[in-house]
Amino acid sequence: MRAAARLDGAGALFGAAEPELRNAGLTASDVSGLGAYRGWRKLSRHVSRCEEAGIGVTGMGDDSYPGLLRCIPDPPFALYFRGNMEVVSRPCISIVGARRPTPYGLWAAAEIGGLAAVSGLTVVSGLALGTDSEAHRSALSCGSSAAVMAGGLDRVYPWRNRSLFAEIADRHCVISEYPPGVPPLAHHFPVRNRIITGLSRVTVIVQASLRSGSMVSARLALEQGREVYAVPGSIDCHASEGPNRLIHDGATPVTVPADVLYEYRDLADPSAFASCGRPAGAVGAERHGADAVSIVSMLGADGVHLDRVIERSGLDGARVMELLTALELDGLVQRRADGTYASATLTTRNEKD
Repeated sequence: MRAAARLDGAGALFGAAEPELRNAGLTASDVSGLGAYRGWRKLSRHVSRCEEAGIGVTGMGDDSYPGLLRCIPDPPFALYFRGNMEVVSRPCISIVGARRPTPYGLWAAAEIGGLAAVSGLTVVSGLALGTDSEAHRSALSCGSSAAVMAGGLDRVYPWRNRSLFAEIADRHCVISEYPPGVPPLAHHFPVRNRIITGLSRVTVIVQASLRSGSMVSARLALEQGREVYAVPGSIDCHASEGPNRLIHDGATPVTVPADVLYEYRDLADPSAFASCGRPAGAVGAERHGADAVSIVSMLGADGVHLDRVIERSGLDGARVMELLTALELDGLVQRRADGTYASATLTTRNEKD
């Protein structure tokens, strides 16, 4: 793989002279094997079958191959895709978690996914039920998303997500390192996860048990030199054991959805959140302007202290107080005795749950 990248693609391997191949890292045996290769006809048939199925192929030496993925220790030699590979060449954020999340986990996946997407990031996940699906759907409502599959792109897994698969493939991008016809076998999923994390600066773990694919993703992201963020949860919630352990071990906690944008602060603009109907209450806040929407996006159900709201917003204290007062009068924000402010809509929703 590295040799192909150094020589600008797999095709260049077959046309290069022996000294070039040796300089690219190939052994004498490798060079001999290339010279004896007679599989061009089979390869041509394979490419034709992919084209007939509407599946594209990109290699490490191609411009369409995501640059960030090329930097991981074991990048896939080739990627099969449906849709537009440009989607994963943009700045990406990966969001993964439990297949059976709690209502809180679903809310967190939707809020983080929506905020990231409307801020210009591509939300990457694995199309699994639960957390992955919620992150994909939220991103699709106001931005871009990409799904990484554990089998050939002619097979949808899980089948219940076939309409979501079709929407992402049609409007955005689904990718896999497995050729058509390969089933999504169990051992493919942890291998697939290195692509999910490899496409992004940041991987967010929403909810996960200690022994889960999401925790594998967290480990892979760290091995790739990427940032891991984790959504904290109640200590008596099994689904939050994984994120809580990650935070204990040094992962960055997500205290408000906008925290995930920190690593993208040179690219993403939280005030763009005004163009998306998230979080709950943001629509009502729009009449007070983009600054008000940005403030609402920082507030969860548990509350954020006034000093932190001022710090994160970048506004002066008087302006923040003016907006918080207006939002409180509109019933969108709750002011608490301890100096924190919370989203009134989310507080109400949690009380009903």
